[in-house]
Amino acid sequence: MTVSIVSLRHQRQRSVPTPAPTQKPVVALHRAPAAPKHVAPKRPGTSHRRGASRPVQPSVVASPTPQPSSSTHLCSIPNAQATLVAAPTPPAIPAVLRATSVSGITSVHVSLDPQAQVLTAAIAATSGSPQLDAIAVQMARQAQYAPARLSCRAVAGVYEFSVKFVAW
Repeated sequence: MTVSIVSLRHQRQRSVPTPAPTQKPVVALHRAPAAPKHVAPKRPGTSHRRGASRPVQPSVVASPTPQPSSSTHLCSIPNAQATLVAAPTPPAIPAVLRATSVSGITSVHVSLDPQAQVLTAAIAATSGSPQLDAIAVQMARQAQYAPARLSCRAVAGVYEFSVKFVAW
């Protein structure tokens, strides 16, 4: 039997202000006029001749420094729902249960405290098998979560943990 986590509900797209693109300095190359073909190249130890080619010298045009945003946050996402940080390793499914070839999706409603510790884990949608549902609840309790945030402060939150069981 294969076990996979299929949905991570309560994850909303967050609108995060994007910083203004930084501008890189513009480099302009200035070359001396091309030397006539009849002029011999400069030899080491000789003086510079008129009309000989000169080395290329880059000049840098400075660009304005981007201004810092008016509102600076100590956290990157001030308001966020609780999220899954790490899913547990799927447990071994007992041979008796595998022999029944039962498949299904179990959703578990997980309540978290401000430190993202699991307070409760209850079945929100059953797979049809009490044994698979119990395994899903066990996995939801063993998972690691990030707490919900409100104005950059960790708060209690909820998470919908779903597990898809596929018979093999």
